[in-house]
Amino acid sequence: MTDEITRLLHSPDPDERRRAIIRLANQRDPAALPLLADVYRNDPLLELRELALKAGRFVREPAGAARAEPALPTVSEPTPAPDRPQAASKRDIELAKSHLDAAIEFNAHGDPARAVEHLGKAISLNPALERDTLFANLVMSVMGLPVAWAMPTLVHPDRRADYIAQIGGKRKLKRQQAHGKGAEKATWDNVLIDFILYAVVLALATMALLLFGLDAIEEAFDATPTSVTASQLDILTSASLAFLLVFAILNAVFSALSLALQGAAIHFAATSFFGGDGTLVYLYRRMVPFQTVVLLGTSAAIIALTLFGSTGTLLLLIPMAMTAGLVIYYFVLSSLIGEVYAFGAGSGCGALIVGGVLLGALSFGGQFVLMSLLERLIG
Repeated sequence: MTDEITRLLHSPDPDERRRAIIRLANQRDPAALPLLADVYRNDPLLELRELALKAGRFVREPAGAARAEPALPTVSEPTPAPDRPQAASKRDIELAKSHLDAAIEFNAHGDPARAVEHLGKAISLNPALERDTLFANLVMSVMGLPVAWAMPTLVHPDRRADYIAQIGGKRKLKRQQAHGKGAEKATWDNVLIDFILYAVVLALATMALLLFGLDAIEEAFDATPTSVTASQLDILTSASLAFLLVFAILNAVFSALSLALQGAAIHFAATSFFGGDGTLVYLYRRMVPFQTVVLLGTSAAIIALTLFGSTGTLLLLIPMAMTAGLVIYYFVLSSLIGEVYAFGAGSGCGALIVGGVLLGALSFGGQFVLMSLLERLIG
């Protein structure tokens, strides 16, 4: 025990006291325990008191012994990564926030390995998070360490990977890295643009179908039994252009909202029931453009059939095309979900089904509550 360490422990500079605590922990000398206990009882900074507590546990623990709670795999002084920028761009700040949200979610689901990975990515993108209270509290919750002590592990990918391996997350980390590049580029700004594009395409497709294909559809309905009445079709065939435009816009808006709810339900099912490793923003980033492409292809095919095909052709081809198309659609969508959450197409299909059931149950419950309220108001 050197006089230098003792002097640093009583220094007015918190950084010097922090370095002294870490040096005592690295020495693993039981004679340091009284000094660490004194810091824990008397230091004015909560962060250093907690650091001293952790250091004391580290010193008392036999080398190589199994740990009941996560601790730093190697205790090292908190030096920042040399190449980390001190000012983050607006895009990096947004990406860091998405990783921080993912870390909160994985921590809530009891998955510290994935939470640590996202914490590391968040602080690497936005170093200012080191001074953020939410980030500090989350680091303490996930790793059981103050930010100053956890930083060397979080900001260095190799140290972070070693730490994740020690707490049982190595295999999951490798799976995550397979789709990490796409996930890191997904932002809510991009998602908003995707939804707007989807709504615009749907509105235009609806207008085109109503303007160019409604007569053929009416003939098809006349030729086969259907629940759609003639009066209901007459409303559309005799409607003005302004009415059709409003109808197309409202249909696009509600369809975009339905797609957002579907994505949220799938995300909940994938992470809660199938152990998926992915974020909602990345799911939207993959699913919404896919739905837009499907919408374009389907609309083009239907309009082409209604313009150039006979009623008999419509009655024959549309059911066959819909059956084959739905099989392909759900297979590709299940594979896409499996890629987003790194668990394969089978679990992707399961998440799609469970998400649909949950969304249906929520819709039914909402309608039941709404009807009950209406009955009370009317009564």
